[in-house]
Amino acid sequence: MRAVVQHGTGGPDVLEVEERPEPQRQRGEVLVRTEAIAVPFYETQMRAGLIPAGAEPAIFGHEAAGIVLEADDETLRGRRVVTMSFTGGAYAEVVAAGHYTLVPDGITPERAVAAAVPASVALALMHTANVKAGETVLVEAASGAIGGYLATLATQRGATVVATAGKGKADIDHDDPDWRQKVPTASTSSSSRSVAHAPPSSPRNSPRSAGSSPTACSAASYRPSPSPVSSRADSP
Repeated sequence: MRAVVQHGTGGPDVLEVEERPEPQRQRGEVLVRTEAIAVPFYETQMRAGLIPAGAEPAIFGHEAAGIVLEADDETLRGRRVVTMSFTGGAYAEVVAAGHYTLVPDGITPERAVAAAVPASVALALMHTANVKAGETVLVEAASGAIGGYLATLATQRGATVVATAGKGKADIDHDDPDWRQKVPTASTSSSSRSVAHAPPSSPRNSPRSAGSSPTACSAASYRPSPSPVSSRADSP
């Protein structure tokens, strides 16, 4: 099979297309014919050597979507899944992964792999914050992928969303040094609108919640780490 292999750290030129043997599936894993792979920001940092990675040379990449070729559960054969590998191997025509989630019918592999990690992080934050209908939720970095999903999920749950983002993309301009002082006013006048999904913003702040202030769900506090994509095919 063809695969993209990392040789050392640096720019894109350290990644080379090579012929490699197909991976051998272990018990509990699925073997997947890759249709789409993600190229998230954290992988560019790993390639550059700014985030520790495994030994090289090795097949690069962690997130992929495709069709199941082999699985312990025969009913999974032919189904589309999105996968996460903590040890790499996604930049290849065939991937073996123990962490996977079924993709609903009608969702393309490109959309599935693009949504899997940021959406699952947003779901985890929603669960941790225990957002309820009628509450006001402050979503920082809302023009990013995770923040965009947070704003959408909180609105769907019936909460009022106060969103921050740079360059006037949300209720509050995060580039304004006094933006925190504008939160109380915005929380009473917010239109609960969602914002467009875009590449995540640079980390700036951490989640905050105090007193009667809006619940804070901060996408900006996210740091790349193994994805919460489930190893159970029946998980959302």
